[in-house]
Amino acid sequence: VDGGTEMVRYALSLWLLFSGLIGPRAAQAHSVDGHGGDFYAGAVHPLTSGEYILPLLALALLASQNDRKNGYLAVALFSAALLIGIFAGAYTPEVSAVVTGSLLLLIVLGSLLVVADRLPSVVPGSLAAVTGLVLGFHNGQDWALSTAGLQLVIGSAVSAIIIMLAITTWTPPALD
Repeated sequence: VDGGTEMVRYALSLWLLFSGLIGPRAAQAHSVDGHGGDFYAGAVHPLTSGEYILPLLALALLASQNDRKNGYLAVALFSAALLIGIFAGAYTPEVSAVVTGSLLLLIVLGSLLVVADRLPSVVPGSLAAVTGLVLGFHNGQDWALSTAGLQLVIGSAVSAIIIMLAITTWTPPALD
């Protein structure tokens, strides 16, 4: 295990420890007063929803462990799959297993992040597509039940893609 990977694992372990010590609190995934509008609510959703940000961070960190080309491919596949998943979820009858799928995805991504140093090049792209579809479908289902407009979807997608791109393109020098 190289120093960069060890540092990421150490930082994630500390974050999990401290977040567990702080304890659960009531959380709002969207603007409490509603003055920010649908785009703002969508843009902050990936940052304030654990079921969204945790798989996204794990995926981005996994993708960053490979070379930049595969990282960019993972971002592109994630972005396309996220948009497809959102619209598929919005126009599909409610599927109760989507929450279970999101949790299983988080377990798989988190486990790979802990045990895998560098994955074969096909794995990050495949995981990116699956993650995008699952997160998108879940958010599409939520969107269909809300009164929010298309701006919510655009804000959420833009925010998730920026997070994914920012983390994935950071490649430790040892892997370049």
